Amino acid sequence: MARPRTREARAELPSDQRRLSNKLRSYRETNNLTLEQVARMTGVSVGTLSKLENDRIALRFETLAKLFNALDVSMAGLDTDCPRPFTDGAHTVNRLNSEDVVETAQYQYNILSGELSHKAIFPVRIVVKARSLDDFEEWNQHHGEEFIYVLSGTVKFYMEKREPIILRRGESVHFDSSIRHALASHSKDDAVVLSLSHGVAPVGNDN
Repeated sequence: MARPRTREARAELPSDQRRLSNKLRSYRETNNLTLEQVARMTGVSVGTLSKLENDRIALRFETLAKLFNALDVSMAGLDTDCPRPFTDGAHTVNRLNSEDVVETAQYQYNILSGELSHKAIFPVRIVVKARSLDDFEEWNQHHGEEFIYVLSGTVKFYMEKREPIILRRGESVHFDSSIRHALASHSKDDAVVLSLSHGVAPVGNDN
């Protein structure tokens, strides 16, 4: 039996993450899947999945990417079919304001092509709310490559053991995402970027 979720624990997490947690649990129960089976399907550990379902941990980018890419966990509705892999001839159209949205303290993730699973590329439009490294308890880190293109505003891109890079609208960075990295807005308003990740998998802890 799942541990009761406390009011304090739920209050610490954005409402969009709590909706995703409920969505994940509903998907698993509707498809008669155990946590162990979902862990094998997604590469997210059983412990992390359990904590997510019970609103006990904040969501990290690599976990978000693997859940949306391996499972049909779109927050628009519950699809009871098994995950649908990207196949020959597959396509999708991303309409304005049709994305799934998940917020953390640092970013607002607008998931693109969320209904396509097992994609080679994970596309996300990100609203950058963080203003400095002080806003991060830990940096992002996941195997593979990531490409970030600035759509509006100015950002400061941090990469471990390297000098920060200022990126303005129309500029981009392509990097090895297994190196610890972070992104903060360097303008008055929140900046917006397009992120394309390939080969997302955890380095170390996957929660």
